[in-house]
Amino acid sequence: MVLLTTTRRKSSKVRTVYLRWFEWRGGYLIVGFKGGAPTHLGWYFNLLSQPGVTVQVIDKIIPVTAEVLTG
Repeated sequence: MVLLTTTRRKSSKVRTVYLRWFEWRGGYLIVGFKGGAPTHLGWYFNLLSQPGVTVQVIDKIIPVTAEVLTG
Protein backbone atom coordinates (compact mmCIF):
# COMPACT_ATOMS: atom_id res chain seq x y z
CA MET A 1 0.00 0.00 0.00
CA VAL A 2 1.02 3.61 -0.53
CA LEU A 3 -0.14 6.75 1.24
CA LEU A 4 -1.19 9.47 -1.21
CA THR A 5 -1.47 12.95 0.26
CA THR A 6 -3.37 15.54 -1.78
CA THR A 7 -4.81 18.98 -1.14
CA ARG A 8 -8.57 19.17 -1.57
CA ARG A 9 -9.51 21.40 -4.45
CA LYS A 10 -12.44 23.15 -2.73
CA SER A 11 -11.44 23.38 0.93
CA SER A 12 -7.60 23.33 0.57
CA LYS A 13 -7.48 20.78 3.40
CA VAL A 14 -4.87 18.05 3.24
CA ARG A 15 -6.19 14.52 2.71
CA THR A 16 -4.33 11.20 2.84
CA VAL A 17 -5.64 7.95 1.38
CA TYR A 18 -4.27 4.40 1.20
CA LEU A 19 -3.99 2.99 -2.30
CA ARG A 20 -2.45 0.12 -4.26
CA TRP A 21 0.63 0.96 -6.24
CA PHE A 22 3.05 -0.58 -8.71
CA GLU A 23 6.50 0.45 -9.87
CA TRP A 24 6.13 1.65 -13.45
CA ARG A 25 8.63 3.26 -15.82
CA GLY A 26 10.84 4.61 -13.06
CA GLY A 27 7.90 5.96 -11.06
CA TYR A 28 4.78 4.82 -9.28
CA LEU A 29 1.47 3.80 -10.77
CA ILE A 30 -1.33 4.34 -8.27
CA VAL A 31 -4.59 2.52 -8.81
CA GLY A 32 -7.94 3.40 -7.32
CA PHE A 33 -11.37 2.13 -8.19
CA LYS A 34 -14.88 2.68 -6.95
CA GLY A 35 -16.22 -0.85 -7.23
CA GLY A 36 -17.24 -0.46 -10.86
CA ALA A 37 -19.13 2.82 -10.35
CA PRO A 38 -19.15 5.16 -13.37
CA THR A 39 -17.80 8.10 -11.34
CA HIS A 40 -14.30 8.95 -10.13
CA LEU A 41 -13.07 8.96 -6.54
CA GLY A 42 -12.70 12.34 -4.80
CA TRP A 43 -8.90 12.26 -4.74
CA TYR A 44 -8.88 11.94 -8.55
CA PHE A 45 -10.34 15.44 -8.88
CA ASN A 46 -7.85 16.73 -6.31
CA LEU A 47 -5.02 15.41 -8.51
CA LEU A 48 -6.45 17.14 -11.56
CA SER A 49 -6.68 20.41 -9.67
CA GLN A 50 -3.32 20.22 -7.87
CA PRO A 51 -1.01 17.53 -9.26
CA GLY A 52 1.82 18.31 -6.81
CA VAL A 53 1.35 15.58 -4.17
CA THR A 54 3.36 13.31 -1.92
CA VAL A 55 3.43 9.55 -1.75
CA GLN A 56 4.77 7.51 1.12
CA VAL A 57 6.14 4.08 0.32
CA ILE A 58 7.18 2.25 3.50
CA ASP A 59 9.30 4.91 5.25
CA LYS A 60 10.08 7.15 2.24
CA ILE A 61 8.00 10.29 1.65
CA ILE A 62 8.42 11.42 -1.94
CA PRO A 63 7.11 14.61 -3.57
CA VAL A 64 5.76 13.81 -7.04
CA THR A 65 3.76 15.38 -9.83
CA ALA A 66 0.72 13.29 -10.66
CA GLU A 67 -0.50 12.70 -14.17
CA VAL A 68 -3.51 10.80 -15.41
CA LEU A 69 -2.75 7.93 -17.78
CA THR A 70 -5.02 7.27 -20.71
CA GLY A 71 -5.23 4.62 -23.35
